[in-house]
Order: sequence, then C-alpha cells, then structure tokens
Amino acid sequence: MTYSEYEAIEQLVYKKILLYEDLLLCFVEERESLVNIDLDKLWLISNKKTEICSEIKELRREIVSIAGNVNEKGEFDLAEFAQMVPSERRSNFNKLVLRLMKVKAEIEAIRKENMSFLDDSLRFLDDIVSLIAGGARARSVYNDRCRFDRPSVNGILRQEV
Repeated sequence: MTYSEYEAIEQLVYKKILLYEDLLLCFVEERESLVNIDLDKLWLISNKKTEICSEIKELRREIVSIAGNVNEKGEFDLAEFAQMVPSERRSNFNKLVLRLMKVKAEIEAIRKENMSFLDDSLRFLDDIVSLIAGGARARSVYNDRCRFDRPSVNGILRQEV
C-alpha cells in the first residue's frame, strides 16, 4: 500500500469521525425533542440520521476499497488496519481510531438513554390509558433499585422500531 493511500484512508476516517459527531448531535437533539414532545422535529432528526448513516456507509465502502484489507470474517476492522499503517503515521492514525471509538460509545450511550426514556414514557401512557379504560388498577411501586415494579399490562401502546 502506498503512502498516499494511507493518507487517503486517514482523511476518510477523519470525515467519518465528523459524520459520527453530527450523528451524536442528532441523538442529543432527539433527546430534547422527546422531552418536549416535538414530533415534527423528531421526524426531521430521523431523516437526518438516516442520511448521515448512508454517508457513513459510503465512506466505509471507500475505505475498504482503498485498503482492501478484510479479516477472516470478511469484515474490515480499523483497529487491525492501524497495525499495518507505517510506524511514522501509526500514532496519528491510532488517535483517529480512538476518537472514532469514543464518539461511537457516546452515541450508543445516548441512544440507549433515548430508548429507555421512550419506553418509560410509553409505559406511563399505557398505564394511564389502562386506568381510564377501566383496566387492572394494580398499583406501581418502587422496588429496591428505585425502579417501578409493574404488573403485566395489556400493552395498548408500543414503541415502533
């Protein structure tokens, strides 16, 4: 692999980091929109996330086409590829890979928080609707982990994946 190919991959990884940072901002905005129940903004954010993910996939394809390095599973792994980068560029490339991994971890944490918030909100609304509809009036109480213990409910409202 030529030096210019390593530089090209490095630039593509940097672009990938920027896209993941944009995606992180989308998840932060999504959380605000969930709290404020702003459905119009949620649709816009969803479309933006889809667009960013498409761009990330395209960058990944470009990186793989230049690197041509896949592991035994037929997958490309930046961490494995970093070991093949020339020693004078390896430190900088490893910093990029670590930065990418950090942003991905932040995204995953916020995504899980958003999913939990949405699930809790839907459960709350489901309980309210069940009470109004005259369903089971079993009370919800906190358990020793400061979480609601809930009896099984018919589940009128569900989260759409």
